[in-house]
Amino acid sequence: HKVLDILYMIKNYDIDIFCITETWLTNDIMNAELLFNGFKIFRLDREYSKGGGVLILTKNCFSSTLENSLCTKSSEILHISIDFRSYKTINLVCLYRPPSSDINSFSQELSHLLNNIDYSQCPLILLGDFNHNLLNVKIKQDSLLQTLQSYGISPINKDITRYSSSTSGSVIDWIAPNILATSKISEVMTNFSGCSDHLLVSFVYKKKRLIKKTVYNKVFIHDPVSIDKFLTLANFNIPFCDLENFLNCVN
Repeated sequence: HKVLDILYMIKNYDIDIFCITETWLTNDIMNAELLFNGFKIFRLDREYSKGGGVLILTKNCFSSTLENSLCTKSSEILHISIDFRSYKTINLVCLYRPPSSDINSFSQELSHLLNNIDYSQCPLILLGDFNHNLLNVKIKQDSLLQTLQSYGISPINKDITRYSSSTSGSVIDWIAPNILATSKISEVMTNFSGCSDHLLVSFVYKKKRLIKKTVYNKVFIHDPVSIDKFLTLANFNIPFCDLENFLNCVN
């Protein structure tokens, strides 16, 4: 049962922030039914058709705020900010691009959202299912990568993140930080999860206190069968996953 899998991972990895794409949630499903006790829920449900949807959970002990959201046929984007008091505020954007959507339209909509973020002053991390294979693009000719680079943002995971019967491998699940966040990320790795065609992607995020102490946190992306792209930190956790049929799991 995938809901139990999510709850297990939240407890086992002591997750602080948990992001989900393709939730399949609808307005008739209340937050209380999701069983995520102790978390603040930010959600963006797709309204024009079944499927889709983006959700972010943050532990109640954090000061987290919804900044912006966008749901169109080209993109589903949820942006929050997290204030860690002694650390700089971090902007977190969890997104999903439907595979049939136009990449140029997606780039334009993402650019519009990024224009409303003070990315030059605060760490910013984009993560999610971009459905855009890094192995098949040329940076200087790709509108999406060019858009991201104009904001100082670049995907950091270069290894294959998903295997399928139709391809030898693809990199469609991205972690894309800006310059301020990139300087705190190291040890990017991919490993087989054992229960999905998506691989486990991990990195270490180093946060520096404004005064003295330096703290190291490990980040994971996990891809079980219908819970794709799970990302977690030890003390500061940012997971995201792709839950193809969350509605069926809840019922």
